[in-house]
Amino acid sequence: MEHCYNKGCGKQFKVSDNSSTSCTFHPGEPYFHDAYKEWTCCKKRSTDFTEFLNFKGCKTSFHSHVKPVEKPKPKPVEVVDEISKPPAKPQEPMQRPDASSPLIPLPVQVTASLKKSLEEQLEKLKLLADGDKSENNAVKVGDPCQHRGCAVKYDGPQSDHSKCIYHPGFPVFHEGMKYWTCCQRKTSEFDVFMKQEGCEQGNHVWKKTAAELQAVPTCRTDWHQTPSHVYATFYAKNAVPEQCSIQANPVKLKVKLVFDAGKSLFEKEMVLGGIIDIEQSDVTLAGPKVEVKMKKAEAAAWKTLDIKEN
Repeated sequence: MEHCYNKGCGKQFKVSDNSSTSCTFHPGEPYFHDAYKEWTCCKKRSTDFTEFLNFKGCKTSFHSHVKPVEKPKPKPVEVVDEISKPPAKPQEPMQRPDASSPLIPLPVQVTASLKKSLEEQLEKLKLLADGDKSENNAVKVGDPCQHRGCAVKYDGPQSDHSKCIYHPGFPVFHEGMKYWTCCQRKTSEFDVFMKQEGCEQGNHVWKKTAAELQAVPTCRTDWHQTPSHVYATFYAKNAVPEQCSIQANPVKLKVKLVFDAGKSLFEKEMVLGGIIDIEQSDVTLAGPKVEVKMKKAEAAAWKTLDIKEN
């Protein structure tokens, strides 16, 4: 007796009687999906496996004693176990370059707003830059004291002996608050801010020359960073492009800013908290500020802008 290999038959038969014995079977394939079992040939389906096996075949022919050739099984997809993978080795930090390497001037862009503001004071800036001592620079009655916060005006030689009470710092306007950097008396009212008495006493200054710029106090500096860049912002209003100098090497930044339309000077040298790419760094001079955009040489967060201040 031979076993019939037609799907859905499973009966035994004599080979000699095969031509006279009919076989009812499924020519298709079994298919299992979403809890259903069905035959692809007749689409009979059920969720019960016993019922599925008892489905009567949909085709009649002769029994077959030839075992069907098994289809090759697909090769299993190799699943990589991410948990078992060894962790990637952390990237080695760059070797910090020598801070004494030459400083290179960074390219500077001047905004249209700053150009327009400076055009209005061009003649005055030229006089300050050249140290002009003509009659235009002589002190006149009614000239105000150049110290910030001092409201005294020149009324003759006796004015030199009056008290000069002023703010050695500079004004800051940030998030609705107004204050002087020297005494930090914050207020949200502009009139109250303007009436704040100075915190230092000295001599009146009726005219400022280029040499006297060295005595002007520093300006407020902020900084922030992105994954690729570090931005240092100097709130130096109306900076004079021809007299400003911003230089850097991979680990040092040196700035010289002549601002307040030529009345103030700020100089500072910083040892940077990271390494920068000089060729992809630049400077923007705008009306209210100077922004230095520095490209990080390595993808790492800086803890500080200036190492010397920490």
